[in-house]
Amino acid sequence: MEHRCGERLPVSLTATIRKPNGEAIGVTIRNLSMGGAFIALPRGRTILRGLVGLELHLPGAARQLSRWRAYVVHQHADGVGLMFDECKSAERPPFLAAQRAMRSATRAVRSALERVQL
Repeated sequence: MEHRCGERLPVSLTATIRKPNGEAIGVTIRNLSMGGAFIALPRGRTILRGLVGLELHLPGAARQLSRWRAYVVHQHADGVGLMFDECKSAERPPFLAAQRAMRSATRAVRSALERVQL
């Protein structure tokens, strides 16, 4: 049974995970929703269950878009599933804007692919 909060969007976003000991790991966010994300980890890296920091970056942005606390809730060979801790209200607008931008980009790509297949 899935317990997702909101639609899960397939994405490919650059981010950084900060482990409790302060170690930073460059990762790729593979899907994203209001409640969590699936993060692809570099080969050979692991993150134990528990609380981590996630810093989201957007292409061309001078600094991270936003920072969240998240819990590692499941692990796979190719990455980890995160459940966001509460997002502060000040962080929600940029997150929602990023989510809307990703949804629009995904629709545009699907539309372009459909036109090519005709």
